[in-house]
Amino acid sequence: MSGPSYNEFTWEADRAKYRFESFRLEGGGSVDIKNGIEFIAKNLTVGGGDMRSDLSKMFIHDTGVKLIVDKLRVEPSGVVSGKGLSQETRGNPIPYNYNYGGTHAGPGGGHLNRNRDPGTTGGYGDFSWPITAGSSGGSGHSSVDQGARGGSSIYIEASTEVYIGGTIDMDGTDGSTVCGACGGGAGGSVLISSPVLTGHGTVSARGGMGGPDRSNN
Repeated sequence: MSGPSYNEFTWEADRAKYRFESFRLEGGGSVDIKNGIEFIAKNLTVGGGDMRSDLSKMFIHDTGVKLIVDKLRVEPSGVVSGKGLSQETRGNPIPYNYNYGGTHAGPGGGHLNRNRDPGTTGGYGDFSWPITAGSSGGSGHSSVDQGARGGSSIYIEASTEVYIGGTIDMDGTDGSTVCGACGGGAGGSVLISSPVLTGHGTVSARGGMGGPDRSNN
């Protein structure tokens, strides 16, 4: 079975496991893959095709997705993104109205002379096996419930090869996307297991910047 490859096509995955012989996402198409799904394909390609000016995007939601493939290709016009799509709350600043950054592997950054969020236990997750998502930043004394959301997580298990010419982005979002004093979201996780890893693309899981009205880090 082949997956979607047409322009103006959006497919939302909401079951626990999907299996394909070949799955190619191109021509500006997009797919949303929800929390905890295993996505299995011999050949998975994100991006490419005739419409190279249009980015094709695979969105990874919440606490993560596992891609089980023989070969994965993220072409220069391909984006695999969990930026700001986490629902993780373990490292949210306590109380919410503090404008600290979200916590993940380490405590979220503080504002002014407060270096780290005192309401967290120092982080969560495993440096040697990073599969957890980032938490949200604080709301910065604004009317919103919480600040910027953290990044999701993705685990790529490839038996043959992973090529990254485009972007894998599990960053947290900046506080300014929510309010001027909001804390930035914590970065998520990217775990790649493959005998061969090639390409000149970008892989990131960075935390977001705090809003401009406070000195969040």
